[in-house]
Amino acid sequence: MNAVELKKNVYWVGVKDHNLKVFDIVMPTGKGTTYNSYLIVDEKI
Repeated sequence: MNAVELKKNVYWVGVKDHNLKVFDIVMPTGKGTTYNSYLIVDEKI
């Protein structure tokens, strides 16, 4: 999966999981879930 540019130098690098039906044994997920992660490209950390 490719990164999605949200703004200049800010990217979403998460994953969509359409197969997850129940989260944490107790919460149904009708449409799956996402695992979100972001990348900020800058000169400094």
